[in-house]
Amino acid sequence: MENIAIDNLLLAVLNNNALLGSVFDWLLKSILIAGFSFLLIGMCRNKLASSSKHLLYLNIFVCLALLPLFSLLFGSSNSASTPLPGLITIDVTPASSGTLNRVQESFFDLSTLVTVIYLIPVTLLLLKISLAAISIFKIGHAAKANSLAGFLSTESFNLSYGIATRMQNFSKLLNITREVEIRFSDIVSSPLSYGLFRPKILLPTQALHWDPSMLDDVLMHELSHIKRLDWLSMLFVYLVASVFWINPLLWIAKKQLNEEAENSCDSAVLLHGQTETVYAENLLNIAKSIRKKSTPPLLAQMMLG
Repeated sequence: MENIAIDNLLLAVLNNNALLGSVFDWLLKSILIAGFSFLLIGMCRNKLASSSKHLLYLNIFVCLALLPLFSLLFGSSNSASTPLPGLITIDVTPASSGTLNRVQESFFDLSTLVTVIYLIPVTLLLLKISLAAISIFKIGHAAKANSLAGFLSTESFNLSYGIATRMQNFSKLLNITREVEIRFSDIVSSPLSYGLFRPKILLPTQALHWDPSMLDDVLMHELSHIKRLDWLSMLFVYLVASVFWINPLLWIAKKQLNEEAENSCDSAVLLHGQTETVYAENLLNIAKSIRKKSTPPLLAQMMLG
């Protein structure tokens, strides 16, 4: 008669699945890293600028992205082949191979099931970010064609030329050496920027008729995002959060990181001469303009939300 005592079924599954064991280890470390970072930011919140808090939140995801590398470099060479002590206690008296095989198969089936359950959200989240990237590049390409067609009129061409000139001046002011292209689209309802080597700013078509002060604020804000590489950092953060999706602290950190990025760009607008009152009025006017244009939410815009 066999007597099999299992101290912890979950740990037994982790012990028999290298992938799940590593993910569980990284998950525990991610909770510790995120928790310590939240504590540090909370203690120094009133003393830190938005850019500094943004870097601290970003540091959480950088540390997590490096966890697999650290595991490969500094992990024990025998850890993969040596079972974790104390996880499974098996007492067989006497043992029959058929029963043991059934036990091993049950562990294999459960381990596979847990792996699939874990990977399904990862796959869906990565699919969402892929569709968002495809969506935004398609919109940008279509915006270029539509802009060229729409600028045949002298008025539209003059307006777009004036906006482009403003953007070039602000780019020099911010020491942005990369060429930034501005495009207009009927699809987007609010300004956004994307791209790394040849970044682009997408503006709604009604931006051609915005007040010059509103345009200046929007261009300065979006160019600040480009200078800070916020589009790239948000992609990176989303990818890491997708892998560690089970840790709720990371989604909170992602949201806070996005808010601090926006606050940093707002500070850049104010730093370059705009007053808080006028800037607040311009933001309110832009929000009203956006509400008047009823467009469905874009995956590309959801990416940064």
